[in-house]
Amino acid sequence: MAHVFQTVKKGDLLVTGTLVQGDKTTVVGAEGSVFADFWTEYTFKIPKTIDYQLLGEENVIVHWQSPIVWKKEGIPSFRSFIKTEHVREDRIEQFELTEDMGESIILPLIKHKILNDSQSNLIIKDENILHLTFGSDTVEGTILFLMNENIAVRRPIPKETETIE
Repeated sequence: MAHVFQTVKKGDLLVTGTLVQGDKTTVVGAEGSVFADFWTEYTFKIPKTIDYQLLGEENVIVHWQSPIVWKKEGIPSFRSFIKTEHVREDRIEQFELTEDMGESIILPLIKHKILNDSQSNLIIKDENILHLTFGSDTVEGTILFLMNENIAVRRPIPKETETIE
């Protein structure tokens, strides 16, 4: 019912569930995509100070040792020539968000969260920071995103109407 690149509105009939060939009518299924560009506001509240963990280097300490160990009874016992010990010191650091980090840190962080939480092939085409408020321990804001997403919903064809919207 609708053609590729045709603009449609909510509720428009896009695909019928009937295939007519001559005097034969058959109910068929359909599968397709409807991509829409839309603006949406995203409001957030994040901590102003972010704790993150830095993984330290892993150091391996090698201890060389004699392969023979003498027991109290005077009987030799054998062991490995090498004993290793793994040591790594991780550290936790803090990072404080400042007002000049809106475009460089906060915006990519929020975009990453939205894309990771999305269950579809969402694309963010554009964004505008509407406002950022820096409190004593939080950053609050609203960002306007231009998104592109497949908004088609797959539904069974009702037998009485034989159409899909």
